[in-house]
Amino acid sequence: MKPMSTFSRTILFFTGLLLIALLDSNAQEKIVFNEVIDWAWSPRQSLTYAGNGFYWWHRPNEGPGYITNYGQMPTNSWKTPYDYENGTFYLRFEIIEQPTSTPFTVQFGIWQNIGTNTEVVSALANLTGGAGSSVAKSIGSPANWHQVYNTDVDFTQPEDFYRIGFVLWKGNGSCIPMAQGWSNSAQCPNAETEQLNYFPMRARVTLVAVAAGRTFSGWNNYPPPQGGGTKPPIPTYSIDYVNELTNKVIPSTDEYAYNTSMTGAISGNSNKLLVTPGQNVYFRTKASGENPASDIQALNVPVRPAAPVFTYDPANERTSTIVSATYEYAFSPEMNSAVTGTNNYVTYPAGTTCYFRQKATSTSFSSAIQALTGTSYIPPDSCSGYTTHYWKLDENGSAYLYDYAGSLDANVVVAPTRVNGIVDYAQDFDGSAEASIPDDGSFDWNAGSSFSIEWWMNKSSNCA
Repeated sequence: MKPMSTFSRTILFFTGLLLIALLDSNAQEKIVFNEVIDWAWSPRQSLTYAGNGFYWWHRPNEGPGYITNYGQMPTNSWKTPYDYENGTFYLRFEIIEQPTSTPFTVQFGIWQNIGTNTEVVSALANLTGGAGSSVAKSIGSPANWHQVYNTDVDFTQPEDFYRIGFVLWKGNGSCIPMAQGWSNSAQCPNAETEQLNYFPMRARVTLVAVAAGRTFSGWNNYPPPQGGGTKPPIPTYSIDYVNELTNKVIPSTDEYAYNTSMTGAISGNSNKLLVTPGQNVYFRTKASGENPASDIQALNVPVRPAAPVFTYDPANERTSTIVSATYEYAFSPEMNSAVTGTNNYVTYPAGTTCYFRQKATSTSFSSAIQALTGTSYIPPDSCSGYTTHYWKLDENGSAYLYDYAGSLDANVVVAPTRVNGIVDYAQDFDGSAEASIPDDGSFDWNAGSSFSIEWWMNKSSNCA
Protein backbone atom coordinates (compact mmCIF):
# COMPACT_ATOMS: atom_id res chain seq x y z
CA MET A 1 0.00 0.00 0.00
CA LYS A 2 1.35 3.43 -0.95
CA PRO A 3 1.80 5.90 1.84
CA MET A 4 -0.76 8.77 1.85
CA SER A 5 0.62 11.90 0.25
CA THR A 6 0.92 15.15 2.15
CA PHE A 7 -1.78 16.68 -0.09
CA SER A 8 -4.22 13.85 0.67
CA ARG A 9 -3.57 14.14 4.38
CA THR A 10 -4.21 17.85 4.19
CA ILE A 11 -7.51 17.39 2.31
CA LEU A 12 -8.62 14.75 4.83
CA PHE A 13 -7.71 17.02 7.73
CA PHE A 14 -9.74 19.95 6.40
CA THR A 15 -12.65 17.65 5.55
CA GLY A 16 -12.66 16.46 9.14
CA LEU A 17 -12.57 20.03 10.41
CA LEU A 18 -15.49 20.93 8.13
CA LEU A 19 -17.49 17.95 9.36
CA ILE A 20 -16.77 18.88 12.99
CA ALA A 21 -17.79 22.47 12.26
CA LEU A 22 -21.04 21.34 10.64
CA LEU A 23 -21.85 19.02 13.54
CA ASP A 24 -21.02 21.78 16.00
CA SER A 25 -23.20 24.23 14.08
CA ASN A 26 -26.12 21.80 14.11
CA ALA A 27 -25.65 21.27 17.82
CA GLN A 28 -26.03 25.01 18.42
CA GLU A 29 -29.25 25.46 16.42
CA LYS A 30 -32.22 23.49 17.77
CA ILE A 31 -35.88 23.04 16.96
CA VAL A 32 -37.91 23.91 20.03
CA PHE A 33 -41.27 23.16 18.38
CA ASN A 34 -42.34 22.26 14.84
CA GLU A 35 -45.96 21.11 14.52
CA VAL A 36 -49.37 21.82 13.10
CA ILE A 37 -51.52 22.82 16.07
CA ASP A 38 -55.27 22.78 16.60
CA TRP A 39 -55.84 25.48 19.19
CA ALA A 40 -59.24 25.51 20.90
CA TRP A 41 -60.36 27.75 23.74
CA SER A 42 -62.76 25.58 25.71
CA PRO A 43 -63.15 23.46 27.74
CA ARG A 44 -59.72 24.17 29.19
CA GLN A 45 -60.00 21.40 31.81
CA SER A 46 -60.17 18.77 29.04
CA LEU A 47 -57.47 20.10 26.68
CA THR A 48 -53.96 18.71 27.03
CA TYR A 49 -52.50 22.12 26.13
CA ALA A 50 -54.87 24.12 28.42
CA GLY A 51 -56.65 26.42 25.88
CA ASN A 52 -58.24 29.56 27.37
CA GLY A 53 -55.84 31.80 25.40
CA PHE A 54 -52.79 29.58 26.06
CA TYR A 55 -51.11 26.74 24.16
CA TRP A 56 -48.59 24.80 26.24
CA TRP A 57 -47.07 21.80 24.47
CA HIS A 58 -44.88 21.00 27.49
CA ARG A 59 -46.89 20.29 30.70
CA PRO A 60 -45.19 17.43 32.57
CA ASN A 61 -46.80 18.25 35.93
CA GLU A 62 -50.37 19.00 34.81
CA GLY A 63 -53.21 16.97 33.40
CA PRO A 64 -54.74 15.92 31.24
CA GLY A 65 -51.81 14.44 29.39
CA TYR A 66 -48.80 15.27 31.60
CA ILE A 67 -46.81 15.91 28.41
CA THR A 68 -43.02 16.35 28.29
CA ASN A 69 -41.88 17.96 25.04
CA TYR A 70 -38.60 19.88 24.83
CA GLY A 71 -38.31 19.38 21.07
CA GLN A 72 -34.58 19.08 20.26
CA MET A 73 -33.57 21.23 23.21
CA PRO A 74 -31.44 19.72 25.99
CA THR A 75 -33.19 18.63 29.18
CA ASN A 76 -30.31 19.39 31.56
CA SER A 77 -29.15 22.93 30.71
CA TRP A 78 -29.89 25.67 28.18
CA LYS A 79 -26.70 27.50 29.20
CA THR A 80 -23.90 24.98 28.77
CA PRO A 81 -22.21 23.78 26.68
CA TYR A 82 -24.27 26.00 24.36
CA ASP A 83 -25.77 29.22 25.66
CA TYR A 84 -29.35 29.56 24.43
CA GLU A 85 -30.29 32.05 27.14
CA ASN A 86 -28.06 34.64 25.45
CA GLY A 87 -28.82 33.33 21.98
CA THR A 88 -31.77 34.19 19.73
CA PHE A 89 -35.12 32.47 19.16
CA TYR A 90 -36.91 32.54 15.79
CA LEU A 91 -40.63 32.03 15.32
CA ARG A 92 -42.65 31.17 12.21
CA PHE A 93 -46.43 31.11 12.70
CA GLU A 94 -48.80 30.51 9.75
CA ILE A 95 -52.59 30.44 10.18
CA ILE A 96 -54.40 27.64 8.34
CA GLU A 97 -57.85 28.26 9.82
CA GLN A 98 -59.33 31.01 12.01
CA PRO A 99 -63.03 31.85 12.56
CA THR A 100 -62.48 35.52 11.58
CA SER A 101 -59.72 37.75 10.20
CA THR A 102 -59.28 39.58 13.50
CA PRO A 103 -55.61 40.53 14.12
CA PHE A 104 -53.83 39.10 17.13
CA THR A 105 -50.41 38.67 18.69
CA VAL A 106 -48.59 35.56 19.90
CA GLN A 107 -45.92 35.47 22.56
CA PHE A 108 -43.62 32.62 23.58
CA GLY A 109 -43.26 31.89 27.28
CA ILE A 110 -41.62 29.59 29.81
CA TRP A 111 -42.97 28.86 33.29
CA GLN A 112 -40.70 27.32 35.93
CA ASN A 113 -41.21 25.61 39.31
CA ILE A 114 -44.93 24.90 39.59
CA GLY A 115 -46.54 26.76 42.46
CA THR A 116 -44.14 29.71 42.24
CA ASN A 117 -44.26 32.99 40.31
CA THR A 118 -41.43 32.31 37.86
CA GLU A 119 -42.23 33.21 34.26
CA VAL A 120 -40.47 34.75 31.27
CA VAL A 121 -42.10 35.85 27.99
CA SER A 122 -40.64 36.81 24.63
CA ALA A 123 -41.14 39.77 22.35
CA LEU A 124 -44.49 39.86 20.55
CA ALA A 125 -45.19 38.52 17.07
CA ASN A 126 -48.10 40.21 15.29
CA LEU A 127 -50.41 38.54 12.77
CA THR A 128 -52.96 40.32 10.56
CA GLY A 129 -55.41 37.47 11.16
CA GLY A 130 -57.33 35.02 8.99
CA ALA A 131 -56.28 31.98 6.95
CA GLY A 132 -52.96 32.57 5.20
CA SER A 133 -51.77 35.21 7.62
CA SER A 134 -48.22 34.49 8.80
CA VAL A 135 -45.18 35.88 10.53
CA ALA A 136 -41.53 34.74 10.52
CA LYS A 137 -39.24 36.75 12.76
CA SER A 138 -36.77 36.85 15.57
CA ILE A 139 -38.44 37.06 18.96
CA GLY A 140 -35.21 38.12 20.62
CA SER A 141 -32.93 36.71 23.26
CA PRO A 142 -34.22 35.12 26.45
CA ALA A 143 -31.68 37.23 28.33
CA ASN A 144 -33.69 40.30 27.27
CA TRP A 145 -37.18 38.85 27.59
CA HIS A 146 -39.63 40.12 30.16
CA GLN A 147 -39.32 38.40 33.52
CA VAL A 148 -42.92 38.62 34.72
CA TYR A 149 -42.18 38.26 38.44
CA ASN A 150 -39.29 39.01 40.78
CA THR A 151 -37.67 35.59 40.43
CA ASP A 152 -35.94 35.02 37.09
CA VAL A 153 -36.27 31.81 35.13
CA ASP A 154 -33.12 29.70 35.57
CA PHE A 155 -32.08 28.37 32.14
CA THR A 156 -29.59 25.97 33.70
CA GLN A 157 -32.52 23.92 35.04
CA PRO A 158 -34.96 23.24 32.19
CA GLU A 159 -36.00 20.10 34.02
CA ASP A 160 -38.00 22.48 36.25
CA PHE A 161 -39.88 24.03 33.33
CA TYR A 162 -43.51 23.01 33.90
CA ARG A 163 -45.01 24.96 31.00
CA ILE A 164 -43.60 25.89 27.60
CA GLY A 165 -45.80 27.45 24.95
CA PHE A 166 -47.68 30.45 23.60
CA VAL A 167 -49.97 33.19 24.83
CA LEU A 168 -52.48 34.81 22.46
CA TRP A 169 -53.18 38.52 22.86
CA LYS A 170 -55.94 40.58 21.31
CA GLY A 171 -54.74 43.01 18.62
CA ASN A 172 -51.27 44.32 19.37
CA GLY A 173 -51.26 42.92 22.88
CA SER A 174 -54.10 44.70 24.66
CA CYS A 175 -55.50 41.73 26.61
CA ILE A 176 -55.69 37.93 26.79
CA PRO A 177 -59.08 36.23 26.18
CA MET A 178 -58.85 34.19 29.36
CA ALA A 179 -61.81 33.18 31.54
CA GLN A 180 -63.09 29.77 32.69
CA GLY A 181 -61.87 30.31 36.23
CA TRP A 182 -58.64 32.18 35.35
CA SER A 183 -58.21 35.90 35.72
CA ASN A 184 -55.54 38.58 36.11
CA SER A 185 -54.95 42.16 35.08
CA ALA A 186 -54.30 41.10 31.46
CA GLN A 187 -57.72 39.47 31.05
CA CYS A 188 -60.06 40.78 28.33
CA PRO A 189 -63.24 42.11 29.99
CA ASN A 190 -65.47 40.17 27.58
CA ALA A 191 -63.30 37.09 27.11
CA GLU A 192 -66.17 34.69 26.38
CA THR A 193 -67.17 36.80 23.37
CA GLU A 194 -63.68 37.91 22.37
CA GLN A 195 -62.33 34.38 22.03
CA LEU A 196 -64.81 33.65 19.23
CA ASN A 197 -62.64 35.80 16.93
CA TYR A 198 -59.67 33.45 17.29
CA PHE A 199 -60.73 29.95 18.25
CA PRO A 200 -60.77 27.24 17.14
CA MET A 201 -57.56 27.97 15.23
CA ARG A 202 -55.30 25.76 13.13
CA ALA A 203 -51.72 26.84 12.44
CA ARG A 204 -48.27 25.68 11.34
CA VAL A 205 -45.74 26.63 13.99
CA THR A 206 -41.94 26.41 13.99
CA LEU A 207 -39.73 27.73 16.79
CA VAL A 208 -35.93 27.55 16.52
CA ALA A 209 -33.31 28.40 19.19
CA VAL A 210 -29.84 29.58 18.07
CA ALA A 211 -27.04 29.60 20.64
CA ALA A 212 -25.08 32.73 21.51
CA GLY A 213 -22.39 33.59 19.00
CA ARG A 214 -24.10 31.75 16.16
CA THR A 215 -26.05 32.96 13.15
CA PHE A 216 -29.44 31.53 12.18
CA SER A 217 -29.05 29.26 9.14
CA GLY A 218 -32.37 30.43 7.67
CA TRP A 219 -35.94 29.20 7.25
CA ASN A 220 -35.03 27.27 4.09
CA ASN A 221 -33.52 24.65 6.37
CA TYR A 222 -36.85 24.25 8.20
CA PRO A 223 -39.68 23.12 5.93
CA PRO A 224 -43.12 23.90 7.39
CA PRO A 225 -44.60 21.01 9.37
CA GLN A 226 -46.86 18.71 7.43
CA GLY A 227 -50.39 17.67 8.33
CA GLY A 228 -52.15 20.78 7.19
CA GLY A 229 -55.00 18.93 5.55
CA THR A 230 -58.48 20.36 5.39
CA LYS A 231 -60.61 20.12 8.50
CA PRO A 232 -64.02 18.64 7.60
CA PRO A 233 -67.13 20.65 8.39
CA ILE A 234 -68.76 20.25 11.77
CA PRO A 235 -71.56 17.62 11.77
CA THR A 236 -75.17 18.81 11.68
CA TYR A 237 -77.23 16.26 13.58
CA SER A 238 -80.59 17.19 15.05
CA ILE A 239 -83.35 15.41 16.99
CA ASP A 240 -86.36 13.46 15.75
CA TYR A 241 -88.50 14.16 18.81
CA VAL A 242 -91.32 11.84 17.83
CA ASN A 243 -89.12 8.75 17.55
CA GLU A 244 -86.46 9.98 20.02
CA LEU A 245 -83.64 9.40 17.53
CA THR A 246 -81.13 11.49 15.63
CA ASN A 247 -82.56 12.86 12.42
CA LYS A 248 -80.15 10.80 10.31
CA VAL A 249 -77.89 7.77 10.57
CA ILE A 250 -74.39 8.04 12.06
CA PRO A 251 -71.85 6.79 9.49
CA SER A 252 -68.65 5.02 10.51
CA THR A 253 -66.69 8.15 9.54
CA ASP A 254 -68.33 10.00 12.45
CA GLU A 255 -68.13 9.32 16.17
CA TYR A 256 -70.08 10.44 19.21
CA ALA A 257 -69.66 10.67 22.97
CA TYR A 258 -71.52 11.94 26.00
CA ASN A 259 -68.82 14.34 27.21
CA THR A 260 -67.17 17.42 25.73
CA SER A 261 -63.71 15.84 25.69
CA MET A 262 -65.00 12.98 23.48
CA THR A 263 -63.61 10.44 25.95
CA GLY A 264 -64.77 6.95 25.03
CA ALA A 265 -66.04 8.12 21.64
CA ILE A 266 -68.10 5.53 19.73
CA SER A 267 -67.97 5.17 15.95
CA GLY A 268 -71.24 5.33 14.05
CA ASN A 269 -72.72 2.10 12.71
CA SER A 270 -74.94 3.51 9.94
CA ASN A 271 -77.97 3.59 12.25
CA LYS A 272 -79.77 6.46 13.86
CA LEU A 273 -78.80 7.07 17.47
CA LEU A 274 -81.32 6.78 20.30
CA VAL A 275 -81.32 10.04 22.24
CA THR A 276 -82.23 10.27 25.91
CA PRO A 277 -84.05 13.39 27.10
CA GLY A 278 -81.71 15.53 29.18
CA GLN A 279 -78.48 13.82 28.02
CA ASN A 280 -76.44 15.91 25.57
CA VAL A 281 -74.54 14.16 22.78
CA TYR A 282 -71.31 15.33 21.09
CA PHE A 283 -70.43 14.47 17.48
CA ARG A 284 -67.42 14.93 15.24
CA THR A 285 -66.10 13.61 11.94
CA LYS A 286 -63.05 11.45 12.60
CA ALA A 287 -59.55 12.33 11.37
CA SER A 288 -58.58 10.69 8.08
CA GLY A 289 -55.14 10.77 6.51
CA GLU A 290 -53.79 14.31 6.74
CA ASN A 291 -57.24 15.69 7.41
CA PRO A 292 -57.82 16.33 11.11
CA ALA A 293 -60.98 15.59 13.02
CA SER A 294 -63.73 18.14 12.65
CA ASP A 295 -64.76 20.51 15.38
CA ILE A 296 -67.25 19.04 17.83
CA GLN A 297 -70.99 19.50 17.44
CA ALA A 298 -72.76 19.74 20.77
CA LEU A 299 -76.31 18.41 20.38
CA ASN A 300 -78.25 19.86 23.29
CA VAL A 301 -80.96 17.37 24.21
CA PRO A 302 -83.75 18.98 26.28
CA VAL A 303 -85.40 17.24 29.21
CA ARG A 304 -88.73 15.50 28.84
CA PRO A 305 -91.68 17.81 29.63
CA ALA A 306 -93.57 17.22 32.85
CA ALA A 307 -96.67 15.02 32.86
CA PRO A 308 -100.07 16.68 32.28
CA VAL A 309 -102.37 17.28 35.26
CA PHE A 310 -105.84 16.21 34.20
CA THR A 311 -108.38 15.51 36.94
CA TYR A 312 -111.34 13.15 37.11
CA ASP A 313 -114.99 14.14 37.42
CA PRO A 314 -116.53 11.23 39.39
CA ALA A 315 -120.08 12.51 39.10
CA ASN A 316 -119.93 12.24 35.30
CA GLU A 317 -117.21 9.56 35.13
CA ARG A 318 -115.01 11.53 32.75
CA THR A 319 -112.13 13.99 32.76
CA SER A 320 -112.90 17.31 34.36
CA THR A 321 -111.72 19.18 31.26
CA ILE A 322 -111.67 18.45 27.58
CA VAL A 323 -108.60 16.74 26.13
CA SER A 324 -107.23 18.66 23.16
CA ALA A 325 -105.37 17.31 20.13
CA THR A 326 -102.03 18.21 21.74
CA TYR A 327 -102.54 15.25 24.11
CA GLU A 328 -103.08 11.55 23.69
CA TYR A 329 -104.41 8.90 26.03
CA ALA A 330 -104.51 5.14 26.37
CA PHE A 331 -105.59 2.50 28.86
CA SER A 332 -102.14 0.87 29.16
CA PRO A 333 -99.04 2.36 30.83
CA GLU A 334 -97.06 1.62 27.66
CA MET A 335 -99.45 3.94 25.77
CA ASN A 336 -100.36 1.16 23.35
CA SER A 337 -103.02 2.19 20.83
CA ALA A 338 -102.90 5.77 22.11
CA VAL A 339 -105.76 7.99 20.96
CA THR A 340 -105.31 11.67 20.14
CA GLY A 341 -107.60 14.03 22.02
CA THR A 342 -110.60 15.43 20.10
CA ASN A 343 -111.40 18.49 22.23
CA ASN A 344 -113.94 16.39 24.15
CA TYR A 345 -114.05 14.83 27.59
CA VAL A 346 -112.57 11.36 27.97
CA THR A 347 -115.15 9.11 29.61
CA TYR A 348 -114.27 5.98 31.58
CA PRO A 349 -115.73 4.30 34.70
CA ALA A 350 -114.53 4.61 38.28
CA GLY A 351 -111.77 2.15 39.12
CA THR A 352 -110.26 2.31 35.62
CA THR A 353 -106.88 3.97 35.04
CA CYS A 354 -106.34 6.12 31.98
CA TYR A 355 -102.88 7.33 30.91
CA PHE A 356 -102.29 10.77 29.43
CA ARG A 357 -99.31 12.53 27.90
CA GLN A 358 -98.57 15.56 25.78
CA LYS A 359 -97.66 14.51 22.27
CA ALA A 360 -94.21 15.06 20.80
CA THR A 361 -93.71 17.97 18.41
CA SER A 362 -90.95 19.02 16.04
CA THR A 363 -89.21 20.78 18.95
CA SER A 364 -90.17 18.78 22.04
CA PHE A 365 -90.28 15.21 23.30
CA SER A 366 -93.54 13.68 24.42
CA SER A 367 -94.15 14.43 28.06
CA ALA A 368 -93.95 12.14 31.03
CA ILE A 369 -97.11 10.04 31.47
CA GLN A 370 -99.91 10.86 33.92
CA ALA A 371 -101.84 7.91 35.35
CA LEU A 372 -105.36 9.01 36.34
CA THR A 373 -107.62 6.48 38.07
CA GLY A 374 -111.36 7.15 38.10
CA THR A 375 -112.85 7.52 41.59
CA SER A 376 -116.39 6.84 42.76
CA TYR A 377 -118.78 9.72 43.16
CA ILE A 378 -119.58 10.91 46.66
CA PRO A 379 -122.56 13.26 46.51
CA PRO A 380 -122.48 16.45 48.55
CA ASP A 381 -124.16 16.31 51.96
CA SER A 382 -127.48 18.03 51.32
CA CYS A 383 -128.45 17.78 54.98
CA SER A 384 -125.83 20.18 56.32
CA GLY A 385 -123.53 17.45 57.61
CA TYR A 386 -126.18 15.27 59.27
CA THR A 387 -126.12 12.39 56.79
CA THR A 388 -124.82 9.37 58.65
CA HIS A 389 -125.04 6.65 55.98
CA TYR A 390 -125.28 6.68 52.20
CA TRP A 391 -125.39 3.64 49.94
CA LYS A 392 -125.15 4.57 46.25
CA LEU A 393 -125.89 1.00 45.10
CA ASP A 394 -123.63 1.56 42.05
CA GLU A 395 -121.46 -1.54 42.56
CA ASN A 396 -121.23 -4.23 39.92
CA GLY A 397 -120.78 -7.75 41.26
CA SER A 398 -119.07 -6.52 44.39
CA ALA A 399 -119.12 -8.41 47.70
CA TYR A 400 -120.12 -5.16 49.38
CA LEU A 401 -122.46 -2.25 48.86
CA TYR A 402 -120.35 0.61 50.13
CA ASP A 403 -121.39 3.21 52.67
CA TYR A 404 -120.11 6.55 51.33
CA ALA A 405 -121.05 8.60 54.39
CA GLY A 406 -120.34 6.15 57.21
CA SER A 407 -118.59 2.85 57.68
CA LEU A 408 -121.45 0.32 57.46
CA ASP A 409 -120.74 -1.42 54.16
CA ALA A 410 -123.51 -3.90 53.37
CA ASN A 411 -122.46 -7.53 52.97
CA VAL A 412 -123.84 -9.03 49.76
CA VAL A 413 -125.38 -12.43 50.52
CA VAL A 414 -126.95 -13.05 47.13
CA ALA A 415 -125.78 -10.55 44.54
CA PRO A 416 -128.38 -8.30 42.97
CA THR A 417 -128.03 -7.15 39.35
CA ARG A 418 -126.76 -3.65 38.60
CA VAL A 419 -129.13 -1.67 36.36
CA ASN A 420 -129.49 1.94 35.31
CA GLY A 421 -130.93 4.16 37.99
CA ILE A 422 -132.34 7.63 38.16
CA VAL A 423 -128.82 8.79 39.21
CA ASP A 424 -126.06 6.63 37.74
CA TYR A 425 -126.90 3.00 38.70
CA ALA A 426 -129.24 0.98 40.94
CA GLN A 427 -129.52 -2.63 42.15
CA ASP A 428 -132.28 -4.97 40.99
CA PHE A 429 -133.42 -7.17 43.91
CA ASP A 430 -135.43 -9.95 42.25
CA GLY A 431 -136.73 -11.57 45.45
CA SER A 432 -133.74 -13.84 45.99
CA ALA A 433 -131.04 -11.16 46.05
CA GLU A 434 -130.02 -10.13 49.52
CA ALA A 435 -127.64 -7.69 51.23
CA SER A 436 -127.19 -7.30 54.96
CA ILE A 437 -126.20 -4.14 56.82
CA PRO A 438 -124.45 -4.81 60.14
CA ASP A 439 -126.29 -3.90 63.34
CA ASP A 440 -125.11 -0.55 64.64
CA GLY A 441 -126.00 1.84 67.45
CA SER A 442 -126.57 4.65 64.99
CA PHE A 443 -129.92 3.04 64.23
CA ASP A 444 -131.07 3.04 67.86
CA TRP A 445 -133.64 5.81 67.72
CA ASN A 446 -135.94 6.51 70.65
CA ALA A 447 -139.46 7.87 70.61
CA GLY A 448 -138.30 11.48 70.54
CA SER A 449 -135.62 11.06 67.88
CA SER A 450 -135.81 12.90 64.59
CA PHE A 451 -134.50 11.10 61.53
CA SER A 452 -135.15 10.64 57.84
CA ILE A 453 -134.70 7.69 55.51
CA GLU A 454 -134.70 8.34 51.75
CA TRP A 455 -134.45 5.96 48.81
CA TRP A 456 -135.45 5.62 45.21
CA MET A 457 -137.31 2.53 44.13
CA ASN A 458 -138.85 1.41 40.88
CA LYS A 459 -141.09 -1.64 41.21
CA SER A 460 -141.22 -4.04 38.30
CA SER A 461 -144.65 -5.49 39.23
CA ASN A 462 -147.44 -4.98 41.70
CA CYS A 463 -146.75 -6.57 45.05
CA ALA A 464 -149.22 -9.25 46.20
